[in-house]
Amino acid sequence: LLLLLIFNLGLISSSYFSKAKLPMFLGCTMAILGSDYMNPLVKSGDLIFVVEQNHEKLQAGDNGDIILFNQDDNIMISRLVDIQKGLNDKTLYVTKSNNIENESMVITDEMILGKYVFNLSFMLPVLHIMSLDISQVFLFIVLSLSILIIVRRWIKKFKIIRKNKK
Repeated sequence: LLLLLIFNLGLISSSYFSKAKLPMFLGCTMAILGSDYMNPLVKSGDLIFVVEQNHEKLQAGDNGDIILFNQDDNIMISRLVDIQKGLNDKTLYVTKSNNIENESMVITDEMILGKYVFNLSFMLPVLHIMSLDISQVFLFIVLSLSILIIVRRWIKKFKIIRKNKK
C-alpha cells in the first residue's frame, strides 16, 4: 500500500514538473497547480481534480465554471466568464482569474482540459521535497524515520512506566 501511495504521489507530482501528460484516477484528471490565479479557492501547490466536460455544457458568468486548460505548455486554471463566436464560427472562451484585476485570457476548445471538481491542499511540502537534491531527500527520509523510531520508543517506555505505577 505504501509503495502504491509513493508511486501515485510521484505520478501526480510529475504534472507539476512536466506538463506533457496529466495522470488520471477514477475518471478525473489530476494536476498540481503552479500558480495562484484562483487563490483563495485553489492555491499554488494544490492537487486539483478535473473532469472532461462537453464544452456546450460549460457555464459562463461571474460564477461560471472553473476550467483547466493548456496554454503554451503551461497548465492554467481560470473561471469561464464569457463564451463568444469567433471567425469561422469557432467558439472562443474568455476566462479570468480570481486575483489578477482586469486580466482575461481567450482560449479555444482544443486548449480546454476539463472542468474543476475539487482540490486537496497537501501537495506543496511534497513538491518541495521532490525538487531538492537527492542527498537532501535522503537526509529528510532518514531524519523522518529516526523521529518516528524515537517517538515510538518513547511511547513504549511511557506505557511501561505507567503500567508499573499501577
